[in-house]
Amino acid sequence: MTPREQRGLIIAATCRLHRNDDGTWRVPSQTNPTVVFYTVNLETKVCTCPDCTEGGFVCKHYHAATFVHRRDVLPDGTVIETKSITLSERKTYKQDWFVGGMLEKAFHYFQFNKDEYLNHYHLRSNVESTFSAVKRKFGPDVMNRSEAGMVNEVLCKFLLHNLTCLIMEQECLGISPVFWKDEPQLEALPPAVLNATN
Repeated sequence: MTPREQRGLIIAATCRLHRNDDGTWRVPSQTNPTVVFYTVNLETKVCTCPDCTEGGFVCKHYHAATFVHRRDVLPDGTVIETKSITLSERKTYKQDWFVGGMLEKAFHYFQFNKDEYLNHYHLRSNVESTFSAVKRKFGPDVMNRSEAGMVNEVLCKFLLHNLTCLIMEQECLGISPVFWKDEPQLEALPPAVLNATN
């Protein structure tokens, strides 16, 4: 098989060729974007492509039309027309989610272990609240470019958030901090008194 025959076989396998009423074939162009198709006459072995008209060769378009003609035209001249039909079938499934299904089982499991579920649920809401507070205070972006720098920056944000919460509670509740054991402890003053003395 010559290279032109191989390329013609590829065209016949991958493209749609049309047979005209006068017996010629319309073969789509593979390389020329300005020409949509070339006309091939199988009896005279002539094609309108430059390879045939200028070079005088039997071109790949002729071989493609020959392959399709052998495949689709019977000896008595009857043309086999190939059509593709896509069928779609809608499937429906019985959904017994509640009565005896997974939803009913999950609901009963939740009812038997309600305290455990509620403890986990509120832990998640606390975490989400903390993430929201950190993003509001220090911004949602991370400025470092290295992975270690990003991790350290996020850890510093959470450390600062914890210190902020500690100082706020200390001031609101009137707790006097003791940092060293040998330091004398100051008496805790109510918040109103602390604000008045400052």
